[in-house]
Amino acid sequence: MPDSAACLGCLVYDCPQDVLEARILSRAETSGRSDDNLASARKRFRTFQTETMPVVRALEEVEREQRERGEGGKGGCVRSRHVEATGTVEEVWEKTQEVMDGYVINDVVSANARLLDAVRAGSSQDYLDLCDGRMFVAAEGKEVSAGEDGKGHEDGAAAAAAPDAEEGERLFEEYERPSDPFEISNARAEMQGGTTAVVSYERNFGDEAMRETRVWSHGERGWTCIHFQRVPL
Repeated sequence: MPDSAACLGCLVYDCPQDVLEARILSRAETSGRSDDNLASARKRFRTFQTETMPVVRALEEVEREQRERGEGGKGGCVRSRHVEATGTVEEVWEKTQEVMDGYVINDVVSANARLLDAVRAGSSQDYLDLCDGRMFVAAEGKEVSAGEDGKGHEDGAAAAAAPDAEEGERLFEEYERPSDPFEISNARAEMQGGTTAVVSYERNFGDEAMRETRVWSHGERGWTCIHFQRVPL
């Protein structure tokens, strides 16, 4: 690491030493590794306890202090998660995915919150920075298909580009109506694979109560909104 680093948290795999030793001895039957033996393994375990676990405890202490200061709901809060690792590879991987989805979904929810803050503030540029051009192509009623690269394309041609400033301002005013105050309630968020997520919530849109759903995709620009839908309640 450099002198400083951003850390979301850590995964700690909890597994008794006897289980770990049995796994290493089993691996030694086919691995051909000279260090797949009990003496080397126990040396590595001691190193883990003396050098790695103090880092884990330090991160857990940072998390505790942040929560005491009321920072637990913020995206920047360090989070340490323990994974019970005595099961099969498939079982441990499933638990790991669940934990990682919890990390990732927090980033998506934070992006959605920034987008709504931009709407409240009437900041079209901040809003457009969080949106993919495909969203506006679809909203305008043009066909968006997936090309060989898996990216959205209009009429099978070039990928939809972000609108220019003037067009973006028009779309922002038309689709989001930033002059209307609104409140959010009954929010839900879920991952749909590692790079796609859906966030939905109830929002008053003018005089109407709506269930608003936004689809987010992760790419070179980070999380961007690629689709939205509103359904009257």
